[in-house]
Amino acid sequence: MQLDNSELIDQQTRIVEKFKRFARDKEAMVILVAHPINLNFGTTRLNIFDISGTQNISNKATNICTIMRTDIMNDEEKMKLTYYLLENNYLFENCDAVIEVLKTKGNKNGVLGLKYDKITRNFTEIEKITDLEKEKRKSELQEKGGKRGKRD
Repeated sequence: MQLDNSELIDQQTRIVEKFKRFARDKEAMVILVAHPINLNFGTTRLNIFDISGTQNISNKATNICTIMRTDIMNDEEKMKLTYYLLENNYLFENCDAVIEVLKTKGNKNGVLGLKYDKITRNFTEIEKITDLEKEKRKSELQEKGGKRGKRD
């Protein structure tokens, strides 16, 4: 997403349009990695407005996902993500990283809890908890007075 000239926005828009046409015509998936804009120190959870460059990138994309490490989150972000993961039957404390779907066509957004294996150097999905365990954890969090929420 580094284009250095006065036509930056037009060029980014044209590039994204070419990728979309290619994907449609070839029935392929194109993965475009876009870096976030400079964020406030300590902020690790992103939204679609944090994508660096023109908003046409996020407007034209079919799916937008973020990948975030859990070990560098501040306490407020950890608490919000704890609830969101719990809604999807994952425990925050078991996650080394999280994939969050910010935009998708046709399905609901969600999260996927990941565990890092140091031996294979791969991420794998963590085991989901049962609905009974989820309700128990929700009650425990509410007793502690945790701040609930998907997004700010």
